[in-house]
Amino acid sequence: MAETAIYLALRKIGIALGRERSATALEHDLEGRSALEHGLEGGSFLIRSLTRVISEIINSNDILVLRQAELQGRLRRIESELRMILCFLAQIETRYDNKQVLQSWIGEARKLGCLVEQIMDEYIVYIVQSKQYRLTKRVQVILASHRFTAQLKEIEVELEHLSKMKKRWVQVDKETSLASSSSMFGPHVNNIDTKRYAERKEELIESLKSKDMTKDGALSVIAVYGQPGSGKTHLVKDVYASEKKYFSTSAWISIAQCPNADTDALKRMMMEELGRQVGTSTESTSLRVMTENQDSKFLFVFDDVWVPDMVHKVHRAASDNKMGSRIIIIARMPEVAFVRSESSVESQSQTPSSSLEPVRPSARVPKEFMKLTCLHPNDSFDIFCTKAFGRPSDCPIELREVTLKIIGLCNFLPQAIVSIGALLSSKQKTESVWSEMAQQIEDIQKSKSSLNNVQKVLYLSYKNLPMHLKNCLLYCSTFPAGFLLLPESLVRLWAAEGFIENQGSLQVEEIGERYIKELIHWGFLQVVDVDEQGRVASCRMPIVVHELAVSISQKEEFGAICHGGKLAEMDTNVRCLFISENPEDIGALVDFPYLRTLMASRNAAANLKSLPASLTAKLKYLTVLKLQESPLEELPRGIGYQLFNLRYLGLRKSQIRCLPSSMANLYNLQTLDLRGSRINELPSWIGKLIRLRHLSADTLDGQGPDIYRAVKAPKTVNYLKELRTLETVQASDTFEKHVEKLTQLTTLSVVIGEGRSSKTLFSSLSKLSCLSSLHVSASRVDEESLDFETLNPTSLEKLVIRGGLAEQTFQYPIFKSKQIKVLELSLCKLRDDSLVLLSTNLCNLESLRLHNISGISKLVFQAINSFANLRTLLLHEIDGVDELEIPNGSLGSLQVLHVVKISQLNSIHDQERIISVRDLYFPQLWLSREKRNAS
Repeated sequence: MAETAIYLALRKIGIALGRERSATALEHDLEGRSALEHGLEGGSFLIRSLTRVISEIINSNDILVLRQAELQGRLRRIESELRMILCFLAQIETRYDNKQVLQSWIGEARKLGCLVEQIMDEYIVYIVQSKQYRLTKRVQVILASHRFTAQLKEIEVELEHLSKMKKRWVQVDKETSLASSSSMFGPHVNNIDTKRYAERKEELIESLKSKDMTKDGALSVIAVYGQPGSGKTHLVKDVYASEKKYFSTSAWISIAQCPNADTDALKRMMMEELGRQVGTSTESTSLRVMTENQDSKFLFVFDDVWVPDMVHKVHRAASDNKMGSRIIIIARMPEVAFVRSESSVESQSQTPSSSLEPVRPSARVPKEFMKLTCLHPNDSFDIFCTKAFGRPSDCPIELREVTLKIIGLCNFLPQAIVSIGALLSSKQKTESVWSEMAQQIEDIQKSKSSLNNVQKVLYLSYKNLPMHLKNCLLYCSTFPAGFLLLPESLVRLWAAEGFIENQGSLQVEEIGERYIKELIHWGFLQVVDVDEQGRVASCRMPIVVHELAVSISQKEEFGAICHGGKLAEMDTNVRCLFISENPEDIGALVDFPYLRTLMASRNAAANLKSLPASLTAKLKYLTVLKLQESPLEELPRGIGYQLFNLRYLGLRKSQIRCLPSSMANLYNLQTLDLRGSRINELPSWIGKLIRLRHLSADTLDGQGPDIYRAVKAPKTVNYLKELRTLETVQASDTFEKHVEKLTQLTTLSVVIGEGRSSKTLFSSLSKLSCLSSLHVSASRVDEESLDFETLNPTSLEKLVIRGGLAEQTFQYPIFKSKQIKVLELSLCKLRDDSLVLLSTNLCNLESLRLHNISGISKLVFQAINSFANLRTLLLHEIDGVDELEIPNGSLGSLQVLHVVKISQLNSIHDQERIISVRDLYFPQLWLSREKRNAS
């Protein structure tokens, strides 16, 4: 964490000295905040006049001016020293040979960097307070200036001492040097597309479809195993994506999240995954989905199975329904792959050696095995060159020999080849540079380390990452192995920690999205799912990468995961802490002096009934506090004063009923997540959170999994000039009047109450030039109709409507917009010609979801020019429809088709056309085919 702490300390010095946007915006923010305070508090004219007179006396003595000049001078000198230390750290490699003197010096530099960062956090608040005109604040500022001067003097002394120690004790030779980092973003290619890979893929597909494994339709298991980095997960993921449509039910479960899970825990994980597929995370709905499909053919993949006992638990969790279901187990060790089921008879003891060969089946659990080994040299060359140059044929002749040497040093393992190819894609294409890299790979492979060969190569790639990506990567390792990472949430967490650098006019969220793409390009993150518009919707860190990142994180005291036990026995100097299981001594958190991020899993948060004020008082430098699904009913009264540095507060699905007024002092808060809490109305002081970018405060009302209860928004919401996300608020006269002032708003979810016209609101929303996503709901969906005549924002791409529609809705401008790419309609009435109108008017529509729709009897898509750009079609719970037809020539771009719970559907035309869709979820189709085949 030495580089991280110094890097962030430098950024915050830049803010304090006015070099970054955060500083230049302070005065503008304070003007709005000051106006709000006067509006809320009023105040005596006499008191204000007296304050002004005394303030002028203070200013006339130039106390603040002189002190400010001295402080800034010291800051600049400290900044110069820290910058040199950071450059030095970037040039050396903290390798595995345990150079203890160097490691000790880096540890001292790390502590000093953390101390400077803490001082700067308080100093920035001091700058904010020095701009205010209240007498008490001005007096406090003068006193604080003396304290900061003394602290900075001490820092300068420590820096000088650190410099002398380096000269006296630290010796750096050539072996510790490393090529400079690069932030260039090369070709984004992640597919392993070779002849041998295609053969393996076909073998696995044939095994899935084989009827010879079981004569009676019994459950069968396929075990895929091989050393780390051999591409097991990639291969199975590819096959799963293409073949899951042939099964009524499918789910991918990562065992790495819960390596010691029992059978019941596995069932819960399966239910959660099935629920996620149908767009809900509620336990009741997930259970219903699993129950409805228990008599259908299923495909379950269990990734990262480490211990033989887990195989028994997997088999018990996925009960055999005699429908020809399949389980795929992904493991590293052959002893896991070849374990026999508890219910099986004695099976073949000899270990298969070929890539895929059947063994004599057991009585109850037939098995096949696939061992993945290293790639063929030709395949390795193609993959490497595709990553480094864009395509194999682009490899220069003069680099061919050194390229072959590099892929040989990678042991022909896909994960290592992809990573080093990404690294070299950003380097100069010269023989000297590539030969130097080959030498570094050779040296690191020879080094003594607990890391395996793939991780050593990945470590080399990690060292060449730019500083901001290193921080982002290590932050991902703070979550448990196999954890599903959501880019939207991840970017907000990175931003709260200060890991996202300013890049001109780009917004923080846009820059963060680029970071995720870069980490995917380097092979450090793996895409799990994409959204309707083709953007990454979820991703995971490959296990081999997670293990490496955790080892680096522990060594650098960046982050840790608490799996229970005692916190006091952990490294208390870490920056980030994820509590997976409740520790015995939660109070020991007060002994974590550098803690910036504190997160808890659902299981751990479920037992957190209170947040003691004594704890928040000690953790005053926290920037992230995420306690989702906790039973917390209230926060400490003084949390706004204690956690002055907080930037991310996540209380989703907690029992919080009100927020303490001291939170108005959270100047830096960027994200406030209250979704699913007990809060019905946002407080008026919410407008004081002048840096707030994302505010989520809707909740479920208990009547159903998708029934929203919006919160009341105060008139002060218009002071949130930086707000980009607002979910979900009730429409009101005040809100309709002021919403157009939220000029940065990109995402809005709003509920229109009974008897309220939507015209005024939609007219105001049409003035928001940045609005790209709008969710509109009627409070009484069975009685109210929404009128979209006046809605026409220029940048709107996603429109979600829940409630009745006016008669001529599809003739209004918004439904003829070329900008609309995603449309979701639910709980409304359509006509049989509605699809024709939509396909004609919304020519650029890429995703269409119809949920709980009435009024139509047939879903027939025209053969010509029908939704030419539509890639995703989701049809859920549509009453009265008895016919579905997607003829050849229609929906030519369709890639995803989900058809769920259309109970009266009895006529499905062009089934082969439907089956050809890449991602198909259509339980009724497979049930009807299975019943027909059985008869």
